[in-house]
Amino acid sequence: QSPAVQNKECTIESCLGEEELGRFIIDKLDEVTAEKLILRLNTSSRKHSASRSQTPIMSNDIQTIEAKQIIYLLVFITVLYLKYKQKTEECDAVKVDNKKLKQTLMPVNTWIMKTKFQQTPSMKKSEYKLLGAWLIEYSLIKTNSA
Repeated sequence: QSPAVQNKECTIESCLGEEELGRFIIDKLDEVTAEKLILRLNTSSRKHSASRSQTPIMSNDIQTIEAKQIIYLLVFITVLYLKYKQKTEECDAVKVDNKKLKQTLMPVNTWIMKTKFQQTPSMKKSEYKLLGAWLIEYSLIKTNSA
C-alpha cells in the first residue's frame, strides 16, 4: 500500500461522495448483486439478533427492506463500491472501519429516515435503486446549503 492510503482512513467524504455512491447504485448495481446484499443483510441481522436475543431487523418477508436497515445497506454498498473502485482504477486496497463508516453515513441515513420513510417504515426490495436517487438528492441539498 502507498503511504497516502495507509495514513488515510476511509470515509465517505475522503473516498467518495454521496452523489458518486448514488450513481454507482443506479448505474452499476444490478439486481443479482442487490439480491446478494439484501440476503447478506438478512443473514447479518439474524446473527446479530441471535447474539443479543432481539427481534431481527429484517422482516420475514425478504421482499421488504425496513427503514432501520438502510444504514447497514448503505455500509454494505459503500464497501462494495470501494472494492469496485479498487478493481477498476487499480488502486491500493483501502482498509474500511465499518463502525466509522456507519458513523460517517449517519447524516445521510437520518435525512433518508426523515424525508423518505415518514409514511411507510419499509420499501420494496425491487426499489433499491431509489437509494441511489436519494443519495444524489441529499448531495445536491448539502451542496446548495453550503
